[in-house]
Amino acid sequence: MKQGATHQTVLGQREEFSAIEISATPEEVYSLVSTASGFGQWWATDITQPGPTVDLGFFHRATVYRLRLPSERPRQHADWVCESGNE
Repeated sequence: MKQGATHQTVLGQREEFSAIEISATPEEVYSLVSTASGFGQWWATDITQPGPTVDLGFFHRATVYRLRLPSERPRQHADWVCESGNE
C-alpha cells in the first residue's frame, strides 16, 4: 500500500489531501466514500443526513463535521467539502 498527504492554502483556507493505493476497484470503494451509510462502515457511527449534506458526530457530538458533495462523478470521484469543524 502506498500513501501520501499534502496540503495547500487557497484564499486563506487550508486544504488537505490524502491518497492511498489499495487493491480494490473504484466500484468497490466508491459507496464507502460517497454515502452516509458507507462512512458508517469505516469512519463514524454517529451519522445524520440532513438534506444534501452528511453530518459525522464525534465525542458525543462535541465535534460535528458537516460534509457536502458539491459534484459527483459516480464510481470515479467523491470530493467532499467540510462545512464545519475547527480542526
